[in-house]
Amino acid sequence: MCGEYDARVQKAFEILKDPKADIYKQEEAYRLVTTKVIGAQKYTAFGMRLSEDGTTTYPYYNKMALFPVFKCIATGKFAKLYDQMEKQGVHMLMIDSAVKLGSQGSIDYSTDDNFKFNTYKQQFKYLRKQFNTNPHHKDEQSMGTQMVKVALSSLVSGNTYTKEDGTKITGRELLDQMMGQIRELSKLGKEKVDERFYTDGKIDQEKLGKFLREQLTSRDSDKSIIDAISVIKTTIADKVISSLKFPLSAISRINWLQSILVSFINDKVVDVNTQGNAFYQRSVWNMEGDASEFIDDENLPENLNGGKELQMIIDDGPAKGAMDCILTMDYFADVLKKAGL
Repeated sequence: MCGEYDARVQKAFEILKDPKADIYKQEEAYRLVTTKVIGAQKYTAFGMRLSEDGTTTYPYYNKMALFPVFKCIATGKFAKLYDQMEKQGVHMLMIDSAVKLGSQGSIDYSTDDNFKFNTYKQQFKYLRKQFNTNPHHKDEQSMGTQMVKVALSSLVSGNTYTKEDGTKITGRELLDQMMGQIRELSKLGKEKVDERFYTDGKIDQEKLGKFLREQLTSRDSDKSIIDAISVIKTTIADKVISSLKFPLSAISRINWLQSILVSFINDKVVDVNTQGNAFYQRSVWNMEGDASEFIDDENLPENLNGGKELQMIIDDGPAKGAMDCILTMDYFADVLKKAGL
């Protein structure tokens, strides 16, 4: 758990446990629970384990992303697997690819009702968090600076280029236009930084403290550091002044706080941000379909891409050169909701 449990979160859990709940309510509940309470994290685990007979010690190394699953999102082939986990009291399922060293006896899954998981206990002291992979929903997608670098690496300032409408433009003029657009995007980012940390042109200690507490809480920071950046209010001459409990310069992990702030400012001001949310690729493993057996992209059912294998590069047709992709309808939930569907 990485957040606070309250009445709103309790209601979200109830919705996620109800298979008949409205799909839009389930989406909102899942977003709340995974963002504010449970979180999806990426871990490594490195430690030692005993053999089954207790005579030999083996090192093991696992590297895995952990994310919560509820019955309402366990569909298709994963539904059968989810039911087996509930029946056998298995709290966490680790795919064999997550085991980099020291497998403890991986087994092939079977839809047979007599199937038994190979279970064992993972000691928390061997877990190490890699970085946050908390699910998020936002209106902008960061492209970093890579796309700009690709364009600039091919641009020759002395050359003349032809635009789509047939007009000519020099490389120097094109460079000026590109950098001008980047400056405008940076101004938008600066406005967001000002809104997040400033009030009337001055750093707002309450806003700063709130931001740092949110960031450190999601990173499992020491309570002493979180307490040090709590906001206290003092009344002087009938004026309420907010300040951090301790100045940032007096906090032991100041380099960490500096890194968090620099990363946030880079993301908003330096990186190139455009409209749109992030899209994360997922394997077709456990996709919707007949729950009797697992499938891969070479054996899709008719209701997925007409049963045809997904292509990395489409060879012909109007989509020649593109890559096949299957999107869940949830990806368009906002659009469908607005349309009343």
